[in-house]
Amino acid sequence: MKRNTVLLLLLVLLSALAAYLFSYRGSDGPEYAARVCFASGSCVKAEVADTPEERAYGLMNRTFLADGYGMVFVYPAEDYLAFWMKNTLIPLDVIWIDSKMRVVHIAHATPCTADPCPIYRPDAAAMYVLEVRGGYTLDHSVSEGDGAVVSFL
Repeated sequence: MKRNTVLLLLLVLLSALAAYLFSYRGSDGPEYAARVCFASGSCVKAEVADTPEERAYGLMNRTFLADGYGMVFVYPAEDYLAFWMKNTLIPLDVIWIDSKMRVVHIAHATPCTADPCPIYRPDAAAMYVLEVRGGYTLDHSVSEGDGAVVSFL
């Protein structure tokens, strides 16, 4: 009887842990609230960073970003938006998109854990900035001048 109770408790705990892990990273849960598609036909499911705090933290301290996933930074108006990669542990492609839904700049950012970190500055104003895994733009033929569509789910 005692052994069955322990096994049942262990099964319940493992089921709860599996459900938590699946909802946190294994599904298209609420953390992926946008979709960004490009003229090449490729699309990215993206977390949305639309508050100053979310934009400041971004993808810091992440150790992995799957192909086809990213984070879109949303700004209230177009501006010349500079990005740095402080405490970013993975290489990222950073894609600036203007209010006309056109890719205006792409940077290939490298990880940075020590000061000073490089600052990536576009030559054009943007309203959205999408960060994806390093190499995404080359692998999926995304280029400056391409059209883009940002949809919020």
